[in-house]
Amino acid sequence: MWSTTQISRILTRPIYTSNSLDVYNYYLNSNINIVDDTEAFDGKKSLSIVGKETGKGEYRKTVDISEQFLVTVDVSPIIDSETWLKVQNKMSNNKQFAPRFGQSKKCFLSSLLCCGECGYSMSIKSQSKKNSNNNIMQYDYICCNTKKSHGYSVCSSKLHKISLIEESVIIHLVNHLIENKVYEKMTNVKDIKQIDVSLINKRSLLEVNISKSNKEIQNLLKVIAEGNTIANNYIQKNIEDIDFKIQKYKDELNVLENEIYNTYSQYDNIEDIKEYLKNPKKIIDYDFDTKKKICKALIQKIVITNEELDITYLY
Repeated sequence: MWSTTQISRILTRPIYTSNSLDVYNYYLNSNINIVDDTEAFDGKKSLSIVGKETGKGEYRKTVDISEQFLVTVDVSPIIDSETWLKVQNKMSNNKQFAPRFGQSKKCFLSSLLCCGECGYSMSIKSQSKKNSNNNIMQYDYICCNTKKSHGYSVCSSKLHKISLIEESVIIHLVNHLIENKVYEKMTNVKDIKQIDVSLINKRSLLEVNISKSNKEIQNLLKVIAEGNTIANNYIQKNIEDIDFKIQKYKDELNVLENEIYNTYSQYDNIEDIKEYLKNPKKIIDYDFDTKKKICKALIQKIVITNEELDITYLY
């Protein structure tokens, strides 16, 4: 049986996708060495990453990406580049946010909690106490991470019983859904392709600009290689200006890619929970995982102070 590590490696290998211009621009954002010119990225072949490795057998690992090379290989792709790039964005997001989803089996709100006293995130803290029968029992509380990491004197927030916070949030959520007619609003959401068409167009324009700018640099480098020393200083200045412009395009593209990813994720979350919201009052009786899914899709954050809850909703 394959491990999650093996599956992860397979999903990130470019050998399975096409050598499209989209994939070229994706790798431009890393420090990998791209061997072929942009003209080679026609979407008809595939790609491979080659480079040095250290160690042997199961201990073998690749060195830093700056010592790796991306090359076009004559292999027919089996995954279209758009799907492959969505997977990369999804995996990147999972890496970024995974730590926040610890303790998820103890509190279905754990990824949404924020301390209203100091502003830091909150998670689950376990304490052992003796009950009335003098038996040692373990109790779980919601605790500010500042207090947990740096001591109880750093933040004035109290420990909160998980059950009380969860119950308060669910009741507030049910009332919010009914009063604001959230289900009706969700049924009117357009198809995702219509929602983000402007974002896709902006992304395409940025990718074209990056490719054109890289082509300009390649042409200027050819002039330098021909030995025209008189114009070298002028050309080098042009290359620096174009390179600065490319970096600006990349920064804009990164922001846009995150926005596109969030748009897709938001739509997926809506589709996952829409049916549960037809009768909001039933949410109180749903199981742990369903409540977690609904809260994650509808709530942006929950700020907990010593006296009250402040819930920010996405809808």
